[in-house]
Amino acid sequence: MVKRNNNITKHKFNDRKVIITKLTDLTAKLSGIPDLERKILSCLQCGYCRAECPQYNQIGWESASPRGKIYYLEQLMNISFMDPILDRRFEVNDKFIKQLFCNSCGLCEVNCHVNIDFPELWEELREWLFENNLPVPEIISGMRSTIDTYHSPYVGGFESGPPTNRNQTLIDKFKLPKKAKVVFFVGCVSQYLLIKILNSGIKTMRKAEVDFTVLADEWCCGNILGTTGQGKSETFEKSAKHNLKAIKETGADTLVTCCPGCYRTFSQMYPKYVAKPDFEVLHFTEFVADLLDKGKIKIKKPLEKTITYHDPCELGRLSGIYEAPRKILESIEGVKLEELFYNKQNCNCCGNGGGFNSLEPEMAKNITFNKIDEVLDTNAETIVSSCPNCRYGISNAIIEKKNILEAEGNGATLSLEMMDITELVGKLGVEKVE
Repeated sequence: MVKRNNNITKHKFNDRKVIITKLTDLTAKLSGIPDLERKILSCLQCGYCRAECPQYNQIGWESASPRGKIYYLEQLMNISFMDPILDRRFEVNDKFIKQLFCNSCGLCEVNCHVNIDFPELWEELREWLFENNLPVPEIISGMRSTIDTYHSPYVGGFESGPPTNRNQTLIDKFKLPKKAKVVFFVGCVSQYLLIKILNSGIKTMRKAEVDFTVLADEWCCGNILGTTGQGKSETFEKSAKHNLKAIKETGADTLVTCCPGCYRTFSQMYPKYVAKPDFEVLHFTEFVADLLDKGKIKIKKPLEKTITYHDPCELGRLSGIYEAPRKILESIEGVKLEELFYNKQNCNCCGNGGGFNSLEPEMAKNITFNKIDEVLDTNAETIVSSCPNCRYGISNAIIEKKNILEAEGNGATLSLEMMDITELVGKLGVEKVE
């Protein structure tokens, strides 16, 4: 993986003194990041992480596995001063850099025998790439300028600068107040790709008679920046400060979001990179499950269906929220909850997180197809998740897989429904218990 030969490489230096200086500087920077060297050197190279890695299972290359990437980094850290003297050149190649941008699902951490915090490690390594001006894939680095200009990774083409007051229509439509106890943070995916989730969330809040509002000028939380190693960027800081200030102006003491990415950004990334919020951060499932537990609301309509639940990586493994969504599903009269064989902390990633579906769309789609096959091994008619990204990716994959089966002409088809739990609660409705 670390090439030491006489081929012309991307990093070519004719002066050996320059090579030694570059190597020394690179190694010092790698070792200087807090805990990074310790995490790399603690790897036992056992390979338990490899068996669970979605990226490795797709392409079968050791260099794509967590173990392989750690081994590469160990070799980089151990470059000797003799290497340049003997004209053994090295390369931090584009392929390795691209493989550092996996879907950040965290399954490698679950199976690590020495408890390496792999999700944090990957984020730190991506930060290292940016800090050292190494060739990060353009689709990853380009997200920052898009968010900086349009305050969303999904918006482009505006002629007169960034959009403002993007939730003002919601405030006008639902006559929401400027100040409230709860802020419902909409999120970019719900705002631009899955408006059903947005509407269902607001509908539920209203039916539960919650004192809530939305931010008139909500910006992207910056999750994709933090996940891809750009949490120290000025764009991330500006987004965080803008959102924190806007929430403070509402007087709210609680923020609720349907998106695990937004949830993790406010609860984990803002404290790490900018400032700890002075309000409580809850995922929608936590908020609704608490209202159900306290007997303040109940699900209005029954549903006679067998449902399976997919644990989103950022809500489950990376945030530890497993029970709240299950409490909601179990509270619905008529629903039979059938767990996937791999569930909770062992739940397989659907392939749609961390910008991976933008960087490796075909690989991400195949990972999603595998998730659908898992669901088909159950008796479930509907797969429910608690993440707009999961909802978007799995829904599209179901449609594509159905089209593939029908095109084969052997009578096979696919009858499977995908819903976000926010949509499901909105569809069945809630009512306040007096």
